Amino acid sequence: MLIGTDTSPEASLRVQELLACLRKIADRYGVPLASVAIRWTLQQPEVAAVVLGGRDASHIETFLLAYRFRLTGDDMNAIAAVLAKGRPVSGDRTENEQSRLSAGVQ
Repeated sequence: MLIGTDTSPEASLRVQELLACLRKIADRYGVPLASVAIRWTLQQPEVAAVVLGGRDASHIETFLLAYRFRLTGDDMNAIAAVLAKGRPVSGDRTENEQSRLSAGVQ
């Protein structure tokens, strides 16, 4: 799992590697890192829709920017290469999240 209950130093390094990868792509497109993460989610073949929510109206522009570009195959492969280094999360995501919260992991 890349992010979640794995709090090991290795998992932290994988998260930092993912953020660096996303930042590099974001800089190339001139968009916030969050827009790249949203765009990546939108381009997943199994994703029919993305529900976005922000704390305030200033986040709307970041959301909209995700619809103004498409990630290339190279971008998608770069992100996939980092994600492949983690252990996949299996099972129901809601149950995984509830277990994590019950364990006191934030």
